[in-house]
Amino acid sequence: RAKAQALAKAADQARSGADALASSLQLHIGRLVRVEEVQPVVISPAREIEISALKEGVSEQESISPGTIQIHASVNLIFAVLETKTTR
Repeated sequence: RAKAQALAKAADQARSGADALASSLQLHIGRLVRVEEVQPVVISPAREIEISALKEGVSEQESISPGTIQIHASVNLIFAVLETKTTR
């Protein structure tokens, strides 16, 4: 559910960005042509493991503590572009 919400928010932001860009170029966005979910590259800090603890059979579960999880979502939306009609 959290990932779906993140994707929906990313799509809304992409649509707003497309609208703003088109408007600045005196264009309109048309129909949605393509949607792509972009898989983010997540780089986590290296974990330090003491070799002596592994030799003694200390479980990694003993070091687990509550925290937060960050969910990132990124999408590419491709729209048809329509020219703004000018009146003469």
